Amino acid sequence: MVLKIQGEGRFSDSPSRNSFLLKLFFFLLLYFLCTPLLSKAGEYVISPGDTISILVWGHSEYTQTIPVRPDGRISYPFLGEAKVDGLTTTELAEKIKTELLKYLLDPQVSVMITQPKKNEVFVLGQVKFPNQFRFDQEKVSLLKVLSMAGGVMDDTVDLHNVKIISDDGTSRIVDLEKLLASEQQQNIFLSPGDVVYIPQKEFIRVTGYVITPGEYKTKNSIGVTQAIALAGGPIQDMADLSNALIIRPTGEIVNIKLNGDFGSKDNQNESYMLYPGDTLYVPNVYKVEEVNVIGYVRSPGKYKVKKPLSLFETITVAGGIVDTREADLQRACIIRGNGTVDPADLSVLREPTLKGISNLNSIQLYPGDTLEIPQKKKPINWSLVLTIVSIISITFNMLYRLK
Repeated sequence: MVLKIQGEGRFSDSPSRNSFLLKLFFFLLLYFLCTPLLSKAGEYVISPGDTISILVWGHSEYTQTIPVRPDGRISYPFLGEAKVDGLTTTELAEKIKTELLKYLLDPQVSVMITQPKKNEVFVLGQVKFPNQFRFDQEKVSLLKVLSMAGGVMDDTVDLHNVKIISDDGTSRIVDLEKLLASEQQQNIFLSPGDVVYIPQKEFIRVTGYVITPGEYKTKNSIGVTQAIALAGGPIQDMADLSNALIIRPTGEIVNIKLNGDFGSKDNQNESYMLYPGDTLYVPNVYKVEEVNVIGYVRSPGKYKVKKPLSLFETITVAGGIVDTREADLQRACIIRGNGTVDPADLSVLREPTLKGISNLNSIQLYPGDTLEIPQKKKPINWSLVLTIVSIISITFNMLYRLK
């Protein structure tokens, strides 16, 4: 850049030129002030948990690999207890070089990060691979961590109530479904030590003579009328609303009498409430309901019931298993009235325990269900087969010789 000089070597007094020079001065001042900051922003900043290597070229006795303690300090000769948290590797190298100049002639010092700090978060609940996950950054996005966990299990996951528990004990709820549906997705970041819990949806079950029996999500209690409406309503001329049952998860059974006037404001049906985990059963008005037991029990057949039976009660009603050694207990199953098949592993009956019996009592059979307990396939007695074949062969030879 060329500046014209007038008179006794002074710069031109042109206002525009003076304004330009003033701007240039401030620009250069700002540049020199910010350059160290920009340089530091582009380098790795040392933090607690890192492992660093200090190399002094030509002096292997001063070369060390040191972990940065949680207080951000290291122990190194000539520095003593030095705080390095927040320094870049270049800054730490300069600091060590300054100290070594007291003892060495022009020491060449390098500092490297041999192992960055490993931050970790935990993902629990309804994901494919619940586990502890580590990452190098200070923060990691929730979506990235969920992808590392293999994603959520299935459509029974409650994405509206994903819980993030921080290391300090505080927690927050994230509506992940709303977040994913948003056009402007706001990324949720996790900090080291965070726990992500993916819950399962809560359900009530409606079975029996309703149009669409099944499970229906609910986080709070709902009225029986609403539950039946979710199931499409009762099957006309077949549903016995006056003998409906509510089966609680505890095994408690509540007999309720409903009426068909679901639209009335004074409907007494609303006094009956269902809670997450409850089952509402609407029986058939025309026939006595039965539970069928087939297979390797002492008294197979159909048994009339007025309420659901536990799996253990059903086996007892049928006289028990003939011989637990010969029954194929692992292949037992419950064929539901709607045609679905639920496995019912009865292996605990070989060596019954209180916990095993309790588990069998938690499984319910409803009117119209069938319990099947198959018998093991007996192995072929090859010794007996060979003996019979030998006898037949000897007899045939004797007859042939006599002839």
